[in-house]
Amino acid sequence: MPDSSFFNKNKYAKKRITDFSDENLYRFLIESRKAELVHILSVLPFWVWIIISRVEVMLLMLLYALIANIPCIIIQRYNRPRIKEYLNRRKEL
Repeated sequence: MPDSSFFNKNKYAKKRITDFSDENLYRFLIESRKAELVHILSVLPFWVWIIISRVEVMLLMLLYALIANIPCIIIQRYNRPRIKEYLNRRKEL
C-alpha cells in the first residue's frame, strides 16, 4: 500500500523497514499510530453527505469510506504488535 512518502520523498517511508535500529523502529511505531488515526478520522466525514444528499448517498459514502480505510487500519494494527514484540525480544538479549 502506498504511504505518504509516495507523494513526498521527505516523509518517513513505512513500506519497507531498512534500518532496524531501535530509534528507527520506535519512529515506525509512532508513524503507524499517526497513519491509523488519519484513516480512522477519514471515515468520520461520511455523514456530511446527508446534508447535501439523500440517505442512500450517505450510506454509499460510508461504504466507500470503510472499504478505502479499513484495510489500512488493519495493516497498522497488524504490524505494530509485531514491531513491539521484536523490540521486546531485542531488549531481553
